[in-house]
Amino acid sequence: MESFRDFMFERVYKNPVAKSEESKVEGMLSMIFDYYIKEPSKLPDDYVSHLDRYSPERVICDYIAGMSDTYLLYMFNNLFVPGAWSVR
Repeated sequence: MESFRDFMFERVYKNPVAKSEESKVEGMLSMIFDYYIKEPSKLPDDYVSHLDRYSPERVICDYIAGMSDTYLLYMFNNLFVPGAWSVR
């Protein structure tokens, strides 16, 4: 277990390439959070149903915390990156 931990710190957690991406990810998370604060009704239905019992901030944090890296990138692209234009 100790060898695995050392490997993860060396190759993942302290990796200069990964560390250089942290500020980008923080920005993406902030943008997604801000989007849903302004538009809480756009959350998935499972999360909208919790808005009557919990604060929007709590519900949105729970939604974002459950995202995989791939899903975070998908949502960011879906919300903020313009799609290709269709020209006929």
